[in-house]
Amino acid sequence: MLSFILEKFKKWRRGTGFLAQDDPPTVQDQTGQDDQDEPLENPSTTIVVNLREDGEFTVALDFMRTGDEVSDITGTMLHMVNSGLMAEYFVEALNLWAEEKEQKKFVLKIVKRWRSLYDEVNAEDKTVLAPSKLAVDPTDVFGLRRLQQK
Repeated sequence: MLSFILEKFKKWRRGTGFLAQDDPPTVQDQTGQDDQDEPLENPSTTIVVNLREDGEFTVALDFMRTGDEVSDITGTMLHMVNSGLMAEYFVEALNLWAEEKEQKKFVLKIVKRWRSLYDEVNAEDKTVLAPSKLAVDPTDVFGLRRLQQK
């Protein structure tokens, strides 16, 4: 998956867009659903975010190696998270988790909150150079709009 992310980021940096027309639309199509639950073999970095209902959270990083490649890919990944380029991967992870109807409703609540916060921040900050629209609108992906109407 890391090589898939790097490939996409390189295309984006060259100006062809994060998802070129000939690319598959999701990671699931590239790697298969079963691979999503499998840990990466021989990772160089692990990033774990733990959340609690009261809003407290922790972020932990662990580095198994410390070479230039590791610092480059870790910096790239953090940039992608910070800039919103990882949005579709988070949406995909939510979709893969939500198998039951109640889980899908729960995911829809998450996406609604995500979208409302994104819109709120963009409305307040008129100096943002990024487009005023998410690159991936989570409510458009995986039929979440249909679920919302039910």
